[in-house]
Amino acid sequence: MGKLVETVIPQESYLNDILKDILSSGISEKDYVKNAISNIKQMIILDPRRYIAYGPWWPAIKQLIVGSGEVGIGQNIESDVAAIYSYPKNALTVLAGIIYSTERLEDHIVDDPYHYLNVSEISDDTEPYLYVSDDISISKYHLPN
Repeated sequence: MGKLVETVIPQESYLNDILKDILSSGISEKDYVKNAISNIKQMIILDPRRYIAYGPWWPAIKQLIVGSGEVGIGQNIESDVAAIYSYPKNALTVLAGIIYSTERLEDHIVDDPYHYLNVSEISDDTEPYLYVSDDISISKYHLPN
């Protein structure tokens, strides 16, 4: 099996093009991130298992949510995963997570904690990498409550 670091993530140029379209409506990048993480946070508070839909993007998104002052979803963050599944611009990280979760929704696998991630062609292994969503703050400590 390949390694998480060998998995394929969207190219920044692809995400920047989508972000540019979003920002053309007049919203600032800062407000886009603020609104998006606020909406994601509210969705998680209403249905805690929805974090699963974000797969490997969840740790970086959770890091942004916690960084905004929210502590009700727990403080445990898989920082190694967040480092791999994030971009220098927070807006791109959030956008990639939203795109990923939307694909999971369309495939009717929102609550499936198993994420089979494609690995790069340069990897020694062509088998998809299995990432399992398990936010211990939510699964073990039942936050938010």
